[in-house]
Amino acid sequence: MNQTSQGTSLWPTFVVVARAPAAVRFGINNPLDMHLRDYPTSLGPLEIDLRVRTPYVDEGYDPHVPRGVEFAVRGKAPSLEEAMSVLGNVGAFIAPVIALGANAAVGDGVV
Repeated sequence: MNQTSQGTSLWPTFVVVARAPAAVRFGINNPLDMHLRDYPTSLGPLEIDLRVRTPYVDEGYDPHVPRGVEFAVRGKAPSLEEAMSVLGNVGAFIAPVIALGANAAVGDGVV
């Protein structure tokens, strides 16, 4: 355990979820999961788990309709306000990378 992780180990864990309009699609049971170690943030380096998925909505059609992308970011922070700010920015940083890799549009996320 390094010095940075010793200070953050007492912080509570939060999950921040953001949704964004997107042309990129992930399969119903095939999200993109990432574990980011020492991710640089304003709180210092953090360990973060990120899941990117496409929510499929039942609108009376078969199959269900894909609606944008959802970023679920789990990590430690000293407060809910800082978690929303810092962890919410992870999705905002990853969205253009996904858009570039998929050659598909991803809009701005809303937490």
